Amino acid sequence: MPAPSLALTALLSLWPAQTPEESTSLPEGESESVPFTPEQLRFLDGMREDLEREVRRVEAKARGPLVRPPEKSTIEVKGEAYTKFLFRNNSSQGCVSYGNPHPRGDNFSGDNGACPELAISMIARPISQIEAGFRLQSRYGMQFADYFENGDLQPRTDGSSESLGQNHSGPIQLRGIYVRVSDPLPLIDWFHAGTDDLSYWDAFTVGKIRYIERFNAKGLFLKSSVPEVLDVLIARIALPKLWGTANYNSLDDPAIVNPFWARDAIYAAQIKTAPDLIPDLELTLNGAFVLDEEADTDDPDAPGSINTADLRDGVTAMLARHRALNGSLSANYFGLDFMSFRGLLAVSHNAPEVQAVSNLAAGSGFTNVVYDTVTDVAGTLRVEIPELGLEGVGLKLEYFNIGADFNAIVGTRTEGDVLLTDGLFGGGQLPTLNVANELIDFSDRFYESIIGWHGGTGVLEYASNLLDASVEFSFIEYNTDLQGRDMAKYPDFGGSTGYTETDLYSYANTTDRGRDLRSVYAQNQARRTLLLVGKLALKPDLWPGARIELKGKTVFDRDLRDESTETDDYDAVIMQARLSIGAELFERLNLSLGAQLDYWDEVARSELVGGGQPLWLDYQTTKLRPFLSARYVLGPFVASYHIELVQRDVVASVPTQSYTQGLIVRSVGSLMAQF
Repeated sequence: MPAPSLALTALLSLWPAQTPEESTSLPEGESESVPFTPEQLRFLDGMREDLEREVRRVEAKARGPLVRPPEKSTIEVKGEAYTKFLFRNNSSQGCVSYGNPHPRGDNFSGDNGACPELAISMIARPISQIEAGFRLQSRYGMQFADYFENGDLQPRTDGSSESLGQNHSGPIQLRGIYVRVSDPLPLIDWFHAGTDDLSYWDAFTVGKIRYIERFNAKGLFLKSSVPEVLDVLIARIALPKLWGTANYNSLDDPAIVNPFWARDAIYAAQIKTAPDLIPDLELTLNGAFVLDEEADTDDPDAPGSINTADLRDGVTAMLARHRALNGSLSANYFGLDFMSFRGLLAVSHNAPEVQAVSNLAAGSGFTNVVYDTVTDVAGTLRVEIPELGLEGVGLKLEYFNIGADFNAIVGTRTEGDVLLTDGLFGGGQLPTLNVANELIDFSDRFYESIIGWHGGTGVLEYASNLLDASVEFSFIEYNTDLQGRDMAKYPDFGGSTGYTETDLYSYANTTDRGRDLRSVYAQNQARRTLLLVGKLALKPDLWPGARIELKGKTVFDRDLRDESTETDDYDAVIMQARLSIGAELFERLNLSLGAQLDYWDEVARSELVGGGQPLWLDYQTTKLRPFLSARYVLGPFVASYHIELVQRDVVASVPTQSYTQGLIVRSVGSLMAQF
């Protein structure tokens, strides 16, 4: 959002809406005189509404370069030095707790390492209408403790980004190249070529790129408008070869001879109503078409073609390896002071070409699309009542219905949240099979796919100077419920047994009794889930920076699985309690001390195979995590440190499957200086 919008938003935050009745309620001991008459209050409310419309106008024109005096050409140089420290009492070495999903692995994933990064950005504005910039960014993986690193040169180039032996050398990479022009021609507001974070659309179509890839996405973007009527944005975006098509990492797909990555693209558009077109109602139509093309090997001009019967003519026929279409229509109504509405309808269509895509669903079960042509819809409706008759008490209600075959192939993968609920794991909920729970640390949030979710959420909130509190109730049934699903087409991401262990998660969860958070499909499913969540934040004036936070959650999860038998019926009660106490120990230094206790009671969590007779095991899991967090800020210098202990006890109905894990000591710290 440009600076003018930030200023207006800040002004609005200091100017709350009020009614004449509210203005007569004064604190005890203050003057009985009313500061504004009803007529004056109506005038002020009118000005407030004008400011809100102006905020929406500025946001609608966002991403155009800020106008600067044309006679002042400027060049801005910014730098950032960053070092992350990881420690755990195990034998792994690396800089990322949960690493890259490449099937051949990586060597920067691990819990013991200290890795520095350097980034230098330059932004030039030769005239008021033009802005251009780039970023020099060191590649991650160089170890702080190694004085000599020569990388890991592989016999052949692969898709792991490490095969050329430069993974530990700390090379500098050119990233973030862009040029932006404001008002280049009549009817064109701005044009942008190069890097962008793709934050224009939504999680159901084209999603904002996650932080670690924020300077990688590139495209051509053109913004136009019909004054006071519509804002229009169109774009052609380079398709990510790793996750934006019908297979993870097409470079290693044996069905492809010569991938045309430069031709593969996302074609996206947005049409949004102007702030004053429909009073108090904003409509936004988002759309995206993904086209992944490859050379048709039946053409003698195609690389790898064995067609010698036809003559070559210098023209190569193309085959659409994967086509995907996503669209969403959202409506935001804010015309009522006591209530607001926000709704969304979305559709998705994915069509992989089986001649040119390897079927990983039937192999590893690890693929980001269904291996079939599928179409489905999704919808959400949220109602918010900020004042529920009592001061500080508000209510939020949401209905959601995500189709079993809905999939936003290039939607938001992380750092997003489309539902009101806290969810099963306390992170964000996203409508894609591409949820990216890799390349993160143990302290980061995990995101879950909501494909197939159907239900509702109610949240009652209270806010005051002393206390913030909320209570959530959510019920979920599943559009993915099915008996005898063809798992040769639907990915299971390595399994679907029981509640996911995220604290001690490993990639694909092949060893930690869990399942991948993207796993939404099972051969047999008949599931219901109930969530109860309570949060409390107390801000007493007892010591500097005093803050006491408490969270409690209970999840009731039941899945009949194969309905022809009762032996595999899953029934779980998942309970979580978390307490933290914060304080400002010194100026600029804040500490937080706390602990989290989890208790899981799972009936028929997983199957013990062997002996000729299937046996479903029950598990009781107890996990304790005390922790300490610190944060220090001195101008452009920020240092943080988080350390925790983990102890997990697992008691199974078959004693040989019981075990204790811990005492695990793990920590993550960082130092960052901007200059």
